[in-house]
Amino acid sequence: MYRATKEKFGRTVAFNICVLGALVSLTEIVRLPSVRNTLEKNFAPAHHEANKTALGLGVDLAKPHSWDRY
Repeated sequence: MYRATKEKFGRTVAFNICVLGALVSLTEIVRLPSVRNTLEKNFAPAHHEANKTALGLGVDLAKPHSWDRY
């Protein structure tokens, strides 16, 4: 995941949001739209698109490890 974040963004500043996406996807403890809304409320608009992309990357990277697979 660290490598994928670095490749996607050229640096690892969005790694925490990527991990958040994976965690939300795997645990389903909160809904993904709720996390997106919270990120938009708490980050400057300049970061919204990168956060959405990083969150989605985390969700995509977690899919092969989800419980639905079993």
